Amino acid sequence: MADKGMKRPNCFMYLKFIVLLLLLVFLISSCSDQRFSTTGPHPEGFILTHALDANEDIESCTICHDADFSGIGNAISCFACHIDGPPFVIHPSDWTNAFYNHRGFYTAYNWTTCAASACHGTDLTGGRGSGETGPSCFLAECHAAGPPPSHSLPYIQASDHGQEAREGQFACRNCHGQPPHDFDGGFIADPSILNKSTGNCSSAACHPAAKAHPTNWQGTNEDLDVTYASSHRVVTPPAVDTGCSLCHKTDEPGTGPMVGAPSCFSPYFINSDGSATGCHSGGPAALHPIPFAEAVLHGPPAESDLVQCQQCHADPFDGGPGSNPRFNVPLGNLVNGCENCHDVNTAHPVPWMGIPLSNHNLAGNLSIACALCHGVNLEGDVGPACEACHTAGSPVILSNCSSCHNHPPDGALPASDFRPNREGAHDEHEVLRNVTDNCAACHNGAGTESENHFDNTEPADVSIFAVYNAKTGPALFDPGSRSCSDVSCHGGQPTVNWMQGSIDVNNNCESCHELGTAQFNSYNSGKHEKHVADENFDCTACHDTAKLATAHFIGLDTSTFEGDPADTILNVVNYSPPSCSPGDIGGCHDTKNW
Repeated sequence: MADKGMKRPNCFMYLKFIVLLLLLVFLISSCSDQRFSTTGPHPEGFILTHALDANEDIESCTICHDADFSGIGNAISCFACHIDGPPFVIHPSDWTNAFYNHRGFYTAYNWTTCAASACHGTDLTGGRGSGETGPSCFLAECHAAGPPPSHSLPYIQASDHGQEAREGQFACRNCHGQPPHDFDGGFIADPSILNKSTGNCSSAACHPAAKAHPTNWQGTNEDLDVTYASSHRVVTPPAVDTGCSLCHKTDEPGTGPMVGAPSCFSPYFINSDGSATGCHSGGPAALHPIPFAEAVLHGPPAESDLVQCQQCHADPFDGGPGSNPRFNVPLGNLVNGCENCHDVNTAHPVPWMGIPLSNHNLAGNLSIACALCHGVNLEGDVGPACEACHTAGSPVILSNCSSCHNHPPDGALPASDFRPNREGAHDEHEVLRNVTDNCAACHNGAGTESENHFDNTEPADVSIFAVYNAKTGPALFDPGSRSCSDVSCHGGQPTVNWMQGSIDVNNNCESCHELGTAQFNSYNSGKHEKHVADENFDCTACHDTAKLATAHFIGLDTSTFEGDPADTILNVVNYSPPSCSPGDIGGCHDTKNW
């Protein structure tokens, strides 16, 4: 009897446990079957009044809504309405005025959270039932035609939405998808809201395989064109964190939020079209190798088109001409971005008007890249106007030398008679053999790729090629008198003032030729001293200027006469080496041995 008496209480306890278990199962299943319960654990309309109960005993809510309030089974997640989570408030906790704060809502949250039945209604025409409900989004004082898109319409062409989507997939998802990574139309395509089927980014006509971007948008190692809308290569780091991370594991190998989306650290990936693509086994790579700080590495590509650098290194990363981006975005060990090395507000060396690897005349994409800081039309902004140096006109319109001076400088429009277009004796020298189109003959070391080329101090830099050195010494230019000396072209004689002087080639022979042997072009043969020095005859008494013109100046860069001087004698002199008979031109003398 004693044994039977002990067993009865145990049976009673088992029975009690089974009843309690059945009751708990009933409560949980009843709760989990209700979204906004009208029967069971909650009374009718409880969604409108639940705040009071939740504030009194929020722990009891966890029975159905889970310990972290994410929901169990069909029991709704509290985060579906309360975006910030505990402590639960209707709108984001940092909102101070819903009317004003909601305008930037799409950049941080998903608009579908507004469409809770107790808030703004599943079709955004207002909450249902009595009590505190959100107003309709279609009110006249709000959005009479419905919440406006954040972009122009239509927007289907890749050339329209590609660039913006590439940098803002998080914002795109707010209208065109559902958290965490669906782009199946969401808010836009929902029949109960806007019912726009074209809002489905994952449709067969758009991105069926890749959901939010083209199937193949890896780009190639050679493709650095930032206008290529189907390339992920220039997605900026902020966009990786907010956009790519919706689907991909971006910080390490492994499976990301979307199964099947490759990690950025995957060694390769097979696209839905069957093509295999290499990824970044060592992590996402930049458009260039790392490190890249040395000028010899990053200088040339930056010089060719600064816009490609802007994508990662500038703020704003996508601003166009006149946006004055700061190239100071921290990346890696560049705490101050490009300004670690370059001056504030610049993305190039200062100065960079000619020194090797810092030559701005080789800059590419002038109308966009240079215009970022130098003004929409290069008229000046945080950077100086290009026409401060390019006095003849914009270098975008007038190429090469013509944007600063005419060729050769002639004092004419458009540059006018200002430095560096003052005429001087440029025209006379430009027609000379081996000097035509050869500015370096007299401006050696001051060509367009040199720093001296951009020296705007008076006078211009003059350094004459050594081949023009006179017999008596190296060619020199005196900036004070604006004249040259010891130039073989002028027979080593001091020249007239470059800006004001002139030489009559046919009559001022002794301006360049002197008697004797001191210079390469000195005259000394035969009876020159008697005729020129003693008798004071002009050179043209015996030499024909027309014959001189055929060979004169053709060998200025040599130390010899151009041709045989005997070939320039007037016919009436009757020169027949070694004698002449000039009697017919003034009764000089009869036949004499020269």
